[in-house]
Amino acid sequence: MQVRIIASTTQQKFPVALLLKGELIQKLKVTKTQMNAYLEDGMPHYLIGNEFRFLESEIRTWMKTYKPSQERLESEFRDKKGRTLEKNMLRKKSSWKH
Repeated sequence: MQVRIIASTTQQKFPVALLLKGELIQKLKVTKTQMNAYLEDGMPHYLIGNEFRFLESEIRTWMKTYKPSQERLESEFRDKKGRTLEKNMLRKKSSWKH
C-alpha cells in the first residue's frame, strides 16, 4: 500500500498521510459501490485533481457515527426473493384487499 505524506508537524507523533480511494476500499474491506454510497452520505474526503483522497483519522471518526440514510436503506432493500421494498409493499397491499 502506498502512503503519501502531506504534512508533518512537531506536535504530531506521526506524519499525516492521505489514502487513495482504492487503498481505503481495501482497508475498509468494502465494495466500490459501498464506497460511492459512503461518499454520497458525506464521508469526509479531499478531491485533489480528479482523485479522491482520505485522511484515515477522519474516516475512523466518521465511521463510528455513520448511519445510512433511510432513503438509502429503502432503495437498497431486497427480500429473500430479490424484490425491492416498493414491489414488496405493492404485493402486500394487493393481498390486504382480498
